[in-house]
Amino acid sequence: MASMVKVIGIKQVLKNLKLTNSKMGVNFERGLKKAALFLQKESMKLVPVDTGTLKNSSVVRVANHGMRADVTVHYRTKYAAFVHENLDALHGKAFNNRYKYHIHLGKNRKVATRGENQQAKYLEAPAREHRTKMLNIIGKTAKG
Repeated sequence: MASMVKVIGIKQVLKNLKLTNSKMGVNFERGLKKAALFLQKESMKLVPVDTGTLKNSSVVRVANHGMRADVTVHYRTKYAAFVHENLDALHGKAFNNRYKYHIHLGKNRKVATRGENQQAKYLEAPAREHRTKMLNIIGKTAKG
C-alpha cells in the first residue's frame, strides 16, 4: 500500500535556492573580475614597452554573467600575440645589455632602456605563477 507525503513550503524552498544561486553567481562573477584585474596588473609588470601602445591596449573583458561569466585579459594590438610568443626577441635586461652602447649615446629613441623584467609570455607567465592566488581570489569572493 502506497502512502502519501505532503510537502509544505516547497515553493519557498525553490525560491530560496534560486536566490542563493543568483547571489553565488554575482559573487562568482565578481571573483573572476578581481582575479582578472590581478592578472592584468601582474602582466603589466612584464609586458615589453617601446612606445607604450602594447601596454596601453590591455583590457579585461566580461562576457555573460553570473555562473556563466567568461572573463578574459588580453592585449588588443595586432602584434600582441607576436610579441607574446616570440621567445627569440630581446627584452628587458637582455635588450639593455645588447644595446647598451646605443642606449648610452641616447641618439635613437628606438633604443632606449627597457624595464629589467620585460619579457615574452608577459601574460602566460604571471597566469601560471599566480594560478593558486587567482583561484583563491575567486573562491573567497564567490563565498561572499
